[in-house]
Amino acid sequence: MQRGSSTIWRIEAGDERIRFRDVDVHAMCTLYRVAPETRDRLLVLTKETWAVSRILDRSS
Repeated sequence: MQRGSSTIWRIEAGDERIRFRDVDVHAMCTLYRVAPETRDRLLVLTKETWAVSRILDRSS
């Protein structure tokens, strides 16, 4: 991962201020040996989250 340890910790802790990318999710799933089906679902959720976030940013 191209992130610092404090950023990784914040992602794992659920810090809402951290914007993570699908590459981050994929790397963490690989690190924790997540099943491919679960990884794929998490990646879909990541993309959906980004889409909603962009919509909310535009409406602010």
